[in-house]
Amino acid sequence: RHIGPDIKSLSGLAIGSLTLTPEFNRETLEYTVTTNNASNKVTAEATDPGDVITIKNGTTTVENGEAAEWNVGDNTLTITVADRDDPTATTEYVVTVHRNSSACAITSFAIGTATGVINTTDHTIAVEVPSGTTVTALEPTIAVSAGASVSPASGVATDFTSPVEYTVTAEDGTTTQVWTVTVTVASI
Repeated sequence: RHIGPDIKSLSGLAIGSLTLTPEFNRETLEYTVTTNNASNKVTAEATDPGDVITIKNGTTTVENGEAAEWNVGDNTLTITVADRDDPTATTEYVVTVHRNSSACAITSFAIGTATGVINTTDHTIAVEVPSGTTVTALEPTIAVSAGASVSPASGVATDFTSPVEYTVTAEDGTTTQVWTVTVTVASI
């Protein structure tokens, strides 16, 4: 969505030091931005300094120049510019702020029909495979927290002769957790 040159508008919009997509332009009304932060300072400047700016994060009012608090996932930041003499003459800018998650859990781990028992306190997983299974090249199916990644990856043949460490990296790209997987073969 875009506006014309004579409509109420912003001359500047900043969310901390984050980069808006697309780059800010007073005629562009919708933006996206991604952050790892729990909050960022929001600053908006009206083209006409006398205009009134209202900022809302969802239903919560944010004072211009103050920090907005983000939930993990998508947050809708609405900046409304109103004519000081005619409050019905408004323009609304919308920024979708995506806060990356720091969750880095293995939520399920299976080898064939054998399901792993996950200990979230110790970050360990125990899997018992059927009697006679060769454990030198098993391909586990692994699920992790939303947006996270795991290494070695799900489906990669792995030698479970000894315990294997899996590293989960959260969506934020910085938070990690090592999980130790031990595979035992059921006795006959």
